[in-house]
Amino acid sequence: MTNNRDKKPRNGTSEPRNAAFNMRDERPIRPEPRPLERRRDLFDGVDMGTRSVNRSGTAVKERQPSISARPVANHEAEYHPPQTRRSRSQPGRSFVEPPAARRTYSAPQYGPPRPAFGGLLSGPWLAALVSLACILVLYTLWSRPATIRYGNFTNRGAPAADLPAVDPASYPQLPTAPGESSVVGPPTISASEVDAILAQYGSPATGTGEAWVNLGIQYQIDPAYAVAFFIHESSAGTNPAWAGIKPDGSLTHNVGNIICAGYPTCFNRFRDYPNWEIGIEDWYKLIAVEYINGRGAHTVEQIIPIYAPSFENNVPQYVAVVTKLVQSWRTEGVRR
Repeated sequence: MTNNRDKKPRNGTSEPRNAAFNMRDERPIRPEPRPLERRRDLFDGVDMGTRSVNRSGTAVKERQPSISARPVANHEAEYHPPQTRRSRSQPGRSFVEPPAARRTYSAPQYGPPRPAFGGLLSGPWLAALVSLACILVLYTLWSRPATIRYGNFTNRGAPAADLPAVDPASYPQLPTAPGESSVVGPPTISASEVDAILAQYGSPATGTGEAWVNLGIQYQIDPAYAVAFFIHESSAGTNPAWAGIKPDGSLTHNVGNIICAGYPTCFNRFRDYPNWEIGIEDWYKLIAVEYINGRGAHTVEQIIPIYAPSFENNVPQYVAVVTKLVQSWRTEGVRR
């Protein structure tokens, strides 16, 4: 006995034995779940090219990615390529977000501070102002008048009539630079004028005018310069701080404050003479022998830097005092 269930159809198809199995489900098939599409793409930060959506809803790549090697400029925000997002209106599909506007960031520029007064106090203008101020200060210091006391002289306008008769041709003619004053020459003030000058200062050497003039003729030095040195060194022997005043009130008669330097009699570091005539003659002898003949220095500008060095004295002031005193006696005369 044959069973119909085991029979195979003649056309070779395997149809179900029951007609109920011939029914088909016409409902649409749901798409397969794709959980990975909901996650963030690891390559969103890299330009992987433009993507499109195929029929199954999967984003595919249309062109080969191109990664730019251009370095990001300074103070400039990094550019992010467009990203693919899932559409809310149509699930299962994605769309390409349009690129956002490129944003740039510029750091604030802090330049140098703005110069005050339109730049007059900065740069070369400041250096010029400082230099001008230094020049004015130096000029003020060097052009200050001497503080030495000159005495009261009347304007006579003519040389003294009682000058000794000497032959100017007998004096050596030494070359003198322009603007300098040579001490070599005949007397330009008389003995009486020397005494009048010393009396103006109240000098203890008043009355020695003839010694000043005669010794000046002997050593061929104008006595006006010798008296001017005496006034500058000790105010003609009246300065209380003069080194020639001894504790007992006696004097050294050192008219030029000559240092001892092997002299037989000295007081402290200066020479000590028994009277004014010997002290005056020693000054003439020192200038004539040591400076004029020995060093070739015969002008006030040449003698004083050696006679009174700058580490102890104000050389320009010393020169100015001596030359001004002699010039005033020659042109204005002396009040008797």
